[in-house]
Amino acid sequence: MLMLLRRNLWSAFFCFASFFLWQAVAVGEESKSASKIRFVTEDWEGFTKSDGTGIYLEVIKGGFPEIDVSTMPWQRAASEFEAGRYDGIIGADDSLNCTYPKWPIDTNKLAAFYRKESIPKYTNVSALSGKKVVWVLGYGFEKYTHIKPSFDVDTMEGGIKMVLSGRADLLIDYPSDIAKFLETQQYPKDKFALDDVEFSAGGLFVCFKGARAKELAGRFDAHMDKLQQSGELKKIYTRYKYVKQYTDMLKYKKK
Repeated sequence: MLMLLRRNLWSAFFCFASFFLWQAVAVGEESKSASKIRFVTEDWEGFTKSDGTGIYLEVIKGGFPEIDVSTMPWQRAASEFEAGRYDGIIGADDSLNCTYPKWPIDTNKLAAFYRKESIPKYTNVSALSGKKVVWVLGYGFEKYTHIKPSFDVDTMEGGIKMVLSGRADLLIDYPSDIAKFLETQQYPKDKFALDDVEFSAGGLFVCFKGARAKELAGRFDAHMDKLQQSGELKKIYTRYKYVKQYTDMLKYKKK
């Protein structure tokens, strides 16, 4: 009888101990998940690669080591962010409804890649009249061009291929991204041109949403201030051969 009582007591103790251990693990995992800062962005070569590399991610991770980054086409990324499913979005212009830090992470400099037989020379937006123009869905360049794109594409690479094949006359995107992709393509270079456009303006930012938005924006600014004061910020941009953009983006730091 005594042996049976002891056995029952040990069984009860084991059950209670297992339950509390499970609860502790569950609470720990929940706390760990809650402490993660979730960012969303597009997969940009050299800037925000899905493998966790790129200049933007290197800069951000120094101040937010606990980040979790998801990459997807920009239209979807902006939509998911606006819906409150992420704490921050990387690479936004100043048109989103969110909390912006003072520091930009890049400049909003744009360029046009076009077929010379369709547009002999890009001068200004008037050159786009009657042309088949394309840019990535969700980039919102119509606020500069005052025209709608002729096609919707999810990626810059897809848009460039449309220009190269003659399906589109001109693509608007970021010059460094266009140039990097063109290096991988075989095409008659004398029949195409890449020129800066006159409506490039402002900075690109990491912006935040939700209950912690103000706190996270302040944390980002403090991190960027520290990087600049130590000289590390310029070193990072220099390592990626992005010195001019570093110099230019300082002009768009908010007061």
